Amino acid sequence: MPLGWIIAGVLALLLLAALWLAFMDSERVSPPQSNAEVQQLAPVPQETGESTAGKPLDADDPRRLAGGSQMELRRGCVWGGTRQHPYPGTLTAALIAAQLPGDVVSKLAIMRDGGVISDRLEISGAGIHSADRQRDYGYTVKAMTYDGSICFDSKVNLPSKAVAAANLYELVDAKQQRYSVMVVADDGNVAVLESPVGGR
Repeated sequence: MPLGWIIAGVLALLLLAALWLAFMDSERVSPPQSNAEVQQLAPVPQETGESTAGKPLDADDPRRLAGGSQMELRRGCVWGGTRQHPYPGTLTAALIAAQLPGDVVSKLAIMRDGGVISDRLEISGAGIHSADRQRDYGYTVKAMTYDGSICFDSKVNLPSKAVAAANLYELVDAKQQRYSVMVVADDGNVAVLESPVGGR
């Protein structure tokens, strides 16, 4: 057999082997995803420091039906930091709108007027936590003032390098239920916090 035919045969076999390996590699690669699929798997995070006003409570929401406040009732707000939406009202009005019991509202007003606080808080991109880092209240709050409204089921969303100071007031009502209330130092915003993780 001529040498040229032998060389051609070997090259053909090498080419077939290379094509087979390329085909096997392509089978291991997952198919490309559409933009819609990518967005479902990894939703775009909200811009830090951005505030949103949420929306009014539904007409049949139990918190609206409870009444007792002249403030606008909203839900799902995002508070992006101090001085963006300062609260112009009184502490008592905010607590009544947040539907705290009357005895808690009275006791808390006395504490604040007397300069008595339970702890100091820091609000940052890491959420709400005590200054000694022993208690973490997360990002969500039960209710928070937003301009002249009270907004239930809200969250804080500060820029990564921003830190805001606040006072913490802790009380129990006649039924021994505990309440944690935060008052932001710079703009007077009032928030009813979720239960903390860790600490006392």
